[in-house]
Formats: sequence, C-alpha cells, structure tokens
Amino acid sequence: MNTITVSELKELKNPLIIDIRDNFNYNNSHIPNAINIPELILKEMPARYLSKNNTYYLYCSIGKQSLILSNYLNSIGYHCYTLEGGYQEYRRNLEIY
Repeated sequence: MNTITVSELKELKNPLIIDIRDNFNYNNSHIPNAINIPELILKEMPARYLSKNNTYYLYCSIGKQSLILSNYLNSIGYHCYTLEGGYQEYRRNLEIY
C-alpha cells in the first residue's frame, strides 16, 4: 500500500498532486498546485492524463477512494501514492501549524 502523510508530502519538491474529487469540491478548495481529474475520468482514461515515468500523489475527501484508485493505477503500471486521510487530513494539518 503506497501512502504518504501530509508532512511527507510537504517535504517533496514539486510533487504531481491530483485531486480526484468532483469539480465542485475542487473549486471550493484544494491543495495548492493540485490538478483536478475526477476519479471516474482518471480510472477510465489513465493514459490520457498520466505517464508511467512519473510519480503521482492522489487525494480525495478522506482517503478511501484515492487509496482504491491508487492501488488500481499501480496494478497497471503507474506510480501513485495516496494522501493518508485525504483533504480532510490536509485541512486539519493547516489548523495545527
């Protein structure tokens, strides 16, 4: 299982972050520099958006959907990590620091 914590993600230099939530939630608020590719679109057409040469960091609201999608994408040759706790955990970390 490829997961990453919020603090580990913050230490990375120029990570490729993908928000798999719907457009409404992404437009409401998202992690800086994250791009929005909704879950179903990314699952159906990964080759259109991803390269097997890059590493991606996926997140959803609480981490469950992105974990499932990350595991699937890894099984077909992509390199993906899931943000533990998803966007909610990211927001909690903002409140702590």
